[in-house]
Amino acid sequence: MVIKNNSSKILILFFITLFSPFAVGSYLNPENIKYFNNLVYIVSIIHLIFLFTLFKFANETKLKYFENLLNFLDALDVKLYLFFLLLYTLITQSYYLQFETITWDVPTYLVASQALSDGNLPYVSQWETKGPLLMYIYYFVSYLSNDSYIIFKILNDLVLYFISFILFKTVLLLKEKNSYAFITSLLFLTLFSDPEYTAEFSELYTLFLFAVAFYIYIKNFNLFLVGALISLASLVNQSAAILCLPFLIDLILSKNISKNNVIVIFSGLLLPQLVFQIMYLTKGDFFVYIMNYFYLPFGYTEYYTNSAFYELRVWFKEYYYFNNFLYFSLISLFILEVFKVKNFVTSFKKNRLLYLSLFTGFLIYYLGNTNYGHHLFYFVYFSSLLLIKIDKKEIFIFVSCLTIFASTSVIIKSFETSVYNLSNLNTVENEYPLLQLSEEIKELTNEESRVLALDSVLLLYYLDKPNYSYIIHPTNHFFDFITEPLVKLGKISTNEVEYLISTEPEVIICSPRRAGQKGTVIENTNFDCSSNNISDQYLELSVDKYITNRNIAYFYDPYKSFKVFIKNQ
Repeated sequence: MVIKNNSSKILILFFITLFSPFAVGSYLNPENIKYFNNLVYIVSIIHLIFLFTLFKFANETKLKYFENLLNFLDALDVKLYLFFLLLYTLITQSYYLQFETITWDVPTYLVASQALSDGNLPYVSQWETKGPLLMYIYYFVSYLSNDSYIIFKILNDLVLYFISFILFKTVLLLKEKNSYAFITSLLFLTLFSDPEYTAEFSELYTLFLFAVAFYIYIKNFNLFLVGALISLASLVNQSAAILCLPFLIDLILSKNISKNNVIVIFSGLLLPQLVFQIMYLTKGDFFVYIMNYFYLPFGYTEYYTNSAFYELRVWFKEYYYFNNFLYFSLISLFILEVFKVKNFVTSFKKNRLLYLSLFTGFLIYYLGNTNYGHHLFYFVYFSSLLLIKIDKKEIFIFVSCLTIFASTSVIIKSFETSVYNLSNLNTVENEYPLLQLSEEIKELTNEESRVLALDSVLLLYYLDKPNYSYIIHPTNHFFDFITEPLVKLGKISTNEVEYLISTEPEVIICSPRRAGQKGTVIENTNFDCSSNNISDQYLELSVDKYITNRNIAYFYDPYKSFKVFIKNQ
């Protein structure tokens, strides 16, 4: 009778813990509470209290039907899970396809990759901040997409799916349970359904390489391959070099730091880098390569002075407003870690590489000092892996329910729009505002026309033209830690933008203003983007209909504008 009563109690507590924060959150709306900004903290505290009570009860009681449910889930075919995850990836990621851009970093990388078609190495004729391997990857994926931007996006969504596949296989290796592998991968993909993570960032590729390295390390301990994968990741994004730390520290703590192991892993780390350094030595642009790897990262760190911990708190809150269930899934994993803090030493020994990788993921975000959400790619991946540390079936079912509710709500929200987007790719792409504008520019220019893009660099990709400027990303013209070394290397002049405008390229694209913090409007003071500063030989195109098209960007800036000047032929 005691067991039965305890079972009833834990079942009631299970559902109270599951739904009480949402009930409170629904009641505490702006009309019912004075300090609505504190809503996230209020519901989080309520969730913590009930989760702690559930955690304590779960240590004393076992529910047979929970065990039966897990046994059923573990018996399902792995192929069924993987097929569902593929469909889920396409549905959640395609929801935003109608928006031409989510971040302007991606068009910059695309333009930089186009320079490879002339046989040049990255940095030779067009400069970007990321590693040279990213440009080769972008060039290859763009080639596979037949230069279709929307197909390019979908192919990158498949990269995300492959990451979830590696995560699935990693959990099977560590936990040997299909249910854990599926829920972990589902949580990861749902966290990446946030619009900030649906763009084709360089971190997507470095995460893929890191995830493979993590899997190989725990499966067959191939240190050379692990080192080579991390080295390749650093050739995509310089900050990824830090990702070698979890493996090196784990070798030390596990007392596997033999001379032979050190030689093997460092051979893997050095080989890809040496290949690229030799390539740049023979091409004569070695010092630009060195600048990108040994000077530029420190410049970013010194320039930005944001509070990483404050911004991380904001990041968690944004997930609450994006999807309540997803937020509680995520914070439950960290709350449960706090509950088990007295056993942390034992847990750390058992899950050392996971903890080290999670910490390194946050370290990259912290050291970057820019606090961009996509710098948390690695942190999100290994946060999802914390699910494997839940041993109590009742607690795992609880977090699984939150994750399934979150994913279901995301599917319901995304399904109709995603199906339309996927079924009408040509229509959706042809409605892209900048693509339409590029067709108008083509009619007024020729193959020899030079294009100086100080804004909206995606136009260069559509026009299949390099930027007239050596620096591609518009804002990078105005960081001293970028321009000063490039001036010393003879790649640009001291007042590069003014000089380029004075040479009168056939097309000039620039922006006079953008939105600032707290709704303020920031005027462009770096250079004069007005018809008064442009020669009378130029015609200014009317681009208002493109600027006001909300599909031009997901994060629409009503104050941002740009101008297009075409030189009279």
